[in-house]
Amino acid sequence: MRPLTVKDVEHIAAAVSRELSGTKKGRRDITEYRPETLEQCLMIPFQTFAIRSSYPSLASKASVLFYLIMKNQPFRCGNQRMALVSWFLFLFKNKKWLEVEPKDLHQFAVWIAQSPANAREGALKAIEDFLKHHMSQA
Repeated sequence: MRPLTVKDVEHIAAAVSRELSGTKKGRRDITEYRPETLEQCLMIPFQTFAIRSSYPSLASKASVLFYLIMKNQPFRCGNQRMALVSWFLFLFKNKKWLEVEPKDLHQFAVWIAQSPANAREGALKAIEDFLKHHMSQA
């Protein structure tokens, strides 16, 4: 499995920032981030314990990546947007994609963003189920 790197995310953040420049949503710089927090969000899906992966499947790794960027908010602004873009990039690097209507994806992302911190396991399960239902070959 191919992980996302900080450089990958920096590159995609710059691209999103360029795309949004001149729009109301692009007035804030989404390329500013807390390095330690972003690194943790990218490393945790690949952590192991006693030689076993904490998140063994692509879906579980993608789920925790999306959740952590959404909830840990490593970016100064645009965390929901960057969680989605990073999620898609991670899936694409691993030859997968999401087949989902934009409205449904947005509603799901908002639901995860608003989920309480004490519902982490339920949110991760919901993300993994969402992926299993909508993931396809790239």
